Amino acid sequence: GGGRRYLISPTGSGDPIKLVKDGPRPSRDPVRKEALQLWREVLRAAKMFTWPDETGRPWRDKLIKSAKDEFDAARYERDPELIARLLVTGREAMEKVTDAMADKARKIVADEQRKAG
Repeated sequence: GGGRRYLISPTGSGDPIKLVKDGPRPSRDPVRKEALQLWREVLRAAKMFTWPDETGRPWRDKLIKSAKDEFDAARYERDPELIARLLVTGREAMEKVTDAMADKARKIVADEQRKAG
């Protein structure tokens, strides 16, 4: 939208110019950069989940919502150790999901080859 966005300083100083000038930038902040990279990986992986669940809702949508809820819950976390654990846990979850999907795809291909052969 064309509406104005007002920034509120996390330090409470209320100086939006200072926040914009001195505030965190993903290109300079490795934790933010890693979180953004993980989010993009989630979106890329979710694209592959096109089939519906038992209620008819696409798995892709469920995965994205689940990841978004996790990211939103940790949005204002400042403890570097906890943030690192959250990122590791998120990466491990992504690996499990994509590995499970790859295993399922291999099983489907093998079953189809057995039927055809």
